[in-house]
Formats: sequence, structure tokens, C-alpha cells
Amino acid sequence: MTARTILITGASGYMGARVARALARDPDTRLVLWVRAPSWKDAMARTARLCADLRRRGVTATTLHGDLTDDEPFADVDRHAITDIVHGAAVTQFGIAHDEAVAVNAAGTQRVIDLARACPRLQSVNLLSTLYVAGLNEAPIAETLLPMPETFANHYERSKWMAEDIVGRSAGDLPWRILRLPTVVADNGAGRVVQVNAVHNALRLLFHGLLPVIPGKSATPLYLATGDELDEPIRDILTSSPLERVINVVPDARDPASLGDVIAAAHEAFADTPRYRARTMALPPWCDWQSFTALSDAVDRFSTDLVRQAHRVIAPFARQLYVNRTVETGTAMPGLRFRVNVSRAVLTARICRHLVATRWGFAS
Repeated sequence: MTARTILITGASGYMGARVARALARDPDTRLVLWVRAPSWKDAMARTARLCADLRRRGVTATTLHGDLTDDEPFADVDRHAITDIVHGAAVTQFGIAHDEAVAVNAAGTQRVIDLARACPRLQSVNLLSTLYVAGLNEAPIAETLLPMPETFANHYERSKWMAEDIVGRSAGDLPWRILRLPTVVADNGAGRVVQVNAVHNALRLLFHGLLPVIPGKSATPLYLATGDELDEPIRDILTSSPLERVINVVPDARDPASLGDVIAAAHEAFADTPRYRARTMALPPWCDWQSFTALSDAVDRFSTDLVRQAHRVIAPFARQLYVNRTVETGTAMPGLRFRVNVSRAVLTARICRHLVATRWGFAS
């Protein structure tokens, strides 16, 4: 890739920053880092470390800011310079409210498409998406635009499906790609966690004895990845894959861990901690969906604030833990290769030990 100017939205986020570094191998590439921020000063503070890293690699980077809910969030973008767009900006919390999910993830994507139409040198517009666009549909997740699922577990999933629909079905003749990602649970195979997400918060509940039951089915597959495992495939896609493709970027698609495997590995790792051993003799029982919904209703009405807060961590995505489905890979880009260096059970154990050692990111 030479002589390109690539706009990356959400560049201060975990995946946005990784994409920027992955694309920084060519010194002829110029990066425009767009972040959600109220001011240029705040935007510069959020991208300072990334920009310093890019400079060391000999890549020019410019930082811009805005808000996807504004009428013109990209007012400062030089449309004549942009050759490629990687849209990674989104609100990713499973518990996001409907209006915010639509305003940021769906309407914000439409604003990116509007920008793309105004870029005369555009070669590609790429959406970072998620496997959760499949909602609660148990059919295999194909590398194609999916029909709208009948049900979703939460508003985040629905809004990301809407974003895919905007890019793939409503973008007309724009040169687009959609990259569907699994859940990123660690930075690397050592289990280092840089960004805490719903998986880590659920493990925190287990560690502190705030998970009275385990929602889901033991055999439910979990599609997980480290940031390191995604870097090369994403770079290959953005630099050489065909256009008008939906690509499932899932390293463990052929051999995913099960929910039971992950829970067992976490329990074993936590058992190395005296505090956990003293409190937890055995794992909580598995809970079917009907029982879990009844428990959710009782928790909301009768439990303490602490228990309610704990329950709200897992409730927005709990329904997914009952969905058994496979993920298709290798059809949209047959030559795409993944490097998985550690089993998911070992990775889970390392993540758990890292979380305990750092107190889930609160250690000084």
C-alpha cells in the first residue's frame, strides 16, 4: 500500500489504535486519526502515545476530533486527500440504551458513508463490525450480509446490524468491506488485558462470589481472540482483499472454546488465590434461560444494590450464552491466515491471573 491517506475513526479506541499500528508499516501511508472528543486538545491527549509510536515508525499522522451524533462530525476532514476509510468508532457496551445505540452506531455510520461519497479519490470504506450482528439466530454466520434476525440480545447488536446494512446494502456503488470481529479478550497470548469488557467483568463477578448461577449452556461456543491474532489478518484484508466482501475475522472459528471450558479454566486459575479458595468450594450451578429471566425479575425487585449492579453486568448479553452456532471463514478471502499460539483454556487462565494481579485494571 503506497501513497494512501487513510482515515481511521475511533482511533483512540482499542481496535482503532491497533489498526493504525498495523497499517503503519508503509512509510508512504498517511493516517488521519479521528476521535470522539470535545476539543482538539482533548483529542491530542487521547492519541499522544499512538502518534508518538507512529512517528517512530516513520508514518505521518494527523489527529482530528468530533462526535458521530453531530450534524457534521467530519467537517475538518480534507475530503480530497482521503483514499480509504476504516470506520471503527462505536459504542460497544452491551447495556447501551436504544437511542444512543442508533444515534452513534447506526446514524453515525450513515455519516461516514456520506463522507465517503464526498471523497473523490476513495478506494475503500471499511466497517469494523462484530459477530453479534447475527443476534440470537442459531444459523451459521456466513460471510455475507445477513437478513435481519428476529431477535437480538440487546440494542448494541441491533445497531451494529443496522450499520452493516447501511454499508453493504445502502452504500450503492461505493467500494466497501465489512470486517466482523470476535470478542477480543486479551492483548496477546500472555493474557495481558488492556481494555476491560463484558467478559472480564463477568469473570470479576465469578471471582468475588457475585454470580449465584451461570447463565448459558456449557457447550455454547465462544469465539474469542487476542489483539495480536487479529493484527495481520486485518492488515491483509485492508490492503489486499477484494471489495464488496463481508469477512469473518475469527481465528478460532474451526475450534472454538466452549463456555464450560472457559468457566472451568477461570475457576481453576482463580483457585490459586487464597481469597477465592476460602470463599468458593464449587462453581455456581448452570441456569436455563427461563430460570434466569425469573431470577432477573426477582433481583430487580428484591435484591440489594450491590447484587443488582452485579446482575446488570451480565444480563444484557446473557441470552447469547444459550446460542449454539458456527462461524464461516475462508470463503470471502480464501488466503487469509490466522496465527493462534495458545489454547483458549490456557489463555483464559492467563487472563484471570492478570486480572487478579492488576485488580481488573484498578492497581496503581
